Amino acid sequence: MRKRTRRNSKRRERHLLHQKKGSRKVSHDIRDQVLTRDGHQCQHCGTPGSSRNRLTMHHKIYRRHGGPATVDNLITLCESCHHDYHQKMG
Repeated sequence: MRKRTRRNSKRRERHLLHQKKGSRKVSHDIRDQVLTRDGHQCQHCGTPGSSRNRLTMHHKIYRRHGGPATVDNLITLCESCHHDYHQKMG
C-alpha cells in the first residue's frame, strides 16, 4: 500500500478539482481543427508555431463564463500573445 504523502495528497486534490470542473485541455481533434483553420500560426502576431514558439488555444468566451471548447470558440495564439492578452484583459 502506498504511503500517503503531502505530494500525493496535492495530486489527488488537483485530480478531484479537474473531475469537478471538467478537463481544462482541448481535445486533440478540436485542437487540430483549430490549428488547421488558423494556418498553424498565431492569429495576433502571425508567428508560425515551432519548437521555440509554442501555439496555444485561447477561448474567445472564457471557460469560467461558460465558453465551450469548440472550434468556433477557440483561436490560436502563441504563448507570448496569450500571456499578454490575459494580462491586458484579465
